[in-house]
Amino acid sequence: MRMWIIFNLLLSFLMISCKSKHAPQTNTKMETQPDSLGVLFALDTSSSILYWKGSSLLSVHNGLIKFKDGEFFLHENKITKGKFIIDMSSLSNLDLDNVEEKKELEQHLKNPDFFSVDSFPYIEFSLQETGFSSDSIHKSLVRGDLKIKDKTQPIELVCSIIPSQQSVMISVPGLVLDRTKWGLIYSSKSWFSNLGDHVIDDEIGISMKIIAKRQAIEKLPRLIP
Repeated sequence: MRMWIIFNLLLSFLMISCKSKHAPQTNTKMETQPDSLGVLFALDTSSSILYWKGSSLLSVHNGLIKFKDGEFFLHENKITKGKFIIDMSSLSNLDLDNVEEKKELEQHLKNPDFFSVDSFPYIEFSLQETGFSSDSIHKSLVRGDLKIKDKTQPIELVCSIIPSQQSVMISVPGLVLDRTKWGLIYSSKSWFSNLGDHVIDDEIGISMKIIAKRQAIEKLPRLIP
C-alpha cells in the first residue's frame, strides 16, 4: 500500500512537470523592435517643419516646407535608423508681401527648372548612422542619403536631440546643401557663364524642427526597411 502511494505521488509530479514545461506563456510580450535599434518614434507632421533660404545676386528669399511622414529609432540619445519624407507640394515663401510675386516664386521653384514637383512630389532622407559631434557631447552627427528628384547623395548634418518620456525634439540649426549635386543647375555660375545678374547661389540653407512621438512596442516601422 505504501509503495502504491509513493508511485501515485511520483506519477502526479511527472505529469505536473510536463504540463508546466509545455504550457503556453500567456503573459509573454512579443518584441517587435530589436533592442539594438532602440525605441520607435513617429513624426508629428503638424508640429514638424523645414525652413529654407536661397539667394541670388539681387535678392534673398526664405520659406518653409512641411513633412509628409517620418519615423526613426532612438537608442541612448542617438538615432540608430530612420526615414523622413518631405512634401514638396507644401513649399511656400515667407518673405514676399506681394501676392503675385510670392505665387510666381513658389511656382518657379516647383517647376522643372528646380524641383519638378509634379513628377517628384517628395524628397526622402534615409538616415544610416549617427554619433556624437566632435564639438559637443550634446550634439549628434547624422549621416544619411538624401534623394532629390532622381538623384541620391550622401549628406552629414549636426543636430540637437532633446528626449522626454513620450516624445523627442530634434533641432537642425544650420545645414547647407549644394543644389547642383542633385542636378538643380538652373542659373548656376558653376555650370553657366555670362549669366550677369541672373546668377542664383548654388548653396541652399536648411534648418529644421522635428517633433516625434514614442510608439507602442507593438508598432512596427512603416517606412524603415
